[in-house]
Amino acid sequence: MQSNELWLKHLAKSRFRNGRWETEHSPPNLQNAFESLRDDLLEMLEIFNHHAPNKVKLLQPSSPCKTLVTLMYATVQMRFVQNDGFLDISMILTKDFQTKELPIARLKPRVDQFGSTNWLRGSIELSTDQVIKNAFVTLIETSQA
Repeated sequence: MQSNELWLKHLAKSRFRNGRWETEHSPPNLQNAFESLRDDLLEMLEIFNHHAPNKVKLLQPSSPCKTLVTLMYATVQMRFVQNDGFLDISMILTKDFQTKELPIARLKPRVDQFGSTNWLRGSIELSTDQVIKNAFVTLIETSQA
């Protein structure tokens, strides 16, 4: 959402000359990729909760850490953690007072010259929107299982 606007702004101010792009903005920053993902996720969470009868809750970390955000739907949590330059996504399931954490994905950010981020999982590339949409679907489907 916000990242798309920024990308379009950077593209509009750039020129394509001699087979390459010339940009006026500063080089891509990986920290911005994680912050942008968090901002977009929170924006999509607000839209989802506005329309959904059953809300996805945002859990705040109890202390400053690498956790970008933790979502909760019913008894299932999904945690997004920035870890050594990667985005680790895991599910936390609670059943019979026992908690089990399952890794879902480990994604590496790749930022293009206009500031847009794609998330790499092996040879598969996902946009930030795809990562967030897949997370919402997985969270809801898992809570219904």
